[in-house]
Amino acid sequence: MRPFDPEQAAHIRGELRLQASKSPARLRDLALFDLGLDAMCRASELLGLTVGDLTDHLNAVVEEFEVLQDKTGCTKIITLSRPTCRALQDWVDYSSKKPDEYLWTSIRNRKSDKPLTRMQYSRLVKDWRLPLDKTEDASQPIPCAAQNHR
Repeated sequence: MRPFDPEQAAHIRGELRLQASKSPARLRDLALFDLGLDAMCRASELLGLTVGDLTDHLNAVVEEFEVLQDKTGCTKIITLSRPTCRALQDWVDYSSKKPDEYLWTSIRNRKSDKPLTRMQYSRLVKDWRLPLDKTEDASQPIPCAAQNHR
């Protein structure tokens, strides 16, 4: 799967903001998308984060935090943009998660003691990409059948 270009990311972010304004539970998707762009981490590194990894003792989202990279074992410092901090804070506040709880859980079962699976995450990313793929497909010229028979 290709990475999102800046225009696609802006489009997806706008769609996720609209969804979150209609259904606060969708704040999770916006926060996860924004964090994914800021952090540029592997899915397993994002999905294993707890609320305490990203918040201070007052449960406020911090601007920088560290992630242990699965593949290299090295620590990576992540700096969050203001929109990402805001989206994460909105999700933490809405979900009422405690510092030791996984940040990314099922919307239906926010209090789950298990994070989203990589398969669930993959489905989310595909759902984010689907409208873009339809738009790209629609902009491609349809080959003329007569041209194929020459």
